[in-house]
Amino acid sequence: MNNHEKRCYNCGCNLSKENKQTKEHIPMKTLFCGFPNEYKINRITVPACYNCNQEYSKIDHTLRDLIGITNENDESLSPMTKSAIRNIFLSKKNGLERLEIDKDGIPYIGFTIKDIIDIHKKHFKGLFYHKFKCPLPDDFDIQIVCDLDEDKTRIEYANLICTLFDKYQIEWEASGHLDIFKYRISPIVIQDKSWEIVDYETYYYDYVICKMIYLNHMSAIIIAKRK
Repeated sequence: MNNHEKRCYNCGCNLSKENKQTKEHIPMKTLFCGFPNEYKINRITVPACYNCNQEYSKIDHTLRDLIGITNENDESLSPMTKSAIRNIFLSKKNGLERLEIDKDGIPYIGFTIKDIIDIHKKHFKGLFYHKFKCPLPDDFDIQIVCDLDEDKTRIEYANLICTLFDKYQIEWEASGHLDIFKYRISPIVIQDKSWEIVDYETYYYDYVICKMIYLNHMSAIIIAKRK
């Protein structure tokens, strides 16, 4: 793909001298907090327009904070936990407004689920661009199933679809290091009422499925369905 043909991984707009190209990291750089340099080699980046890059930069810390706050005994995540606490409690912008009290009077840190979903969506669209060298087509509807999801039916359905990765022996790939961020992504079609993983360049596909695991701590399954 030539420079003049590049498009934003997220919104799909053409990138040019007038619409300057920036670089989006997949996943965000904050997930590598506290890890040695060898964990940061070969990280995925994709072209992004300035507006999309700036929009996501406002919420990139949210997933890092969620992982850091929910960490219990993993020493490798201690720097992330410290960064999360510092961001939540010492930031003038956040202050203590995210500290909430449940019905039993127990304090907890509140997170905006929409922000977490948007971050998963950002990473999925970045992986799609990285894998298939083009933005996700506009005629796909994206559904996210993640650790915050409470719908057991959705979770079971998503996990069932992900068994296709094992059936077709789709290997885990990494951005930087498998212990930081690993993923599997494939297009699938429905033939004779069965699901089949296919080659992107060969087939018209009905779905794209993706599973992402962050720091062996949190995960998300994405099901993109053609409308």
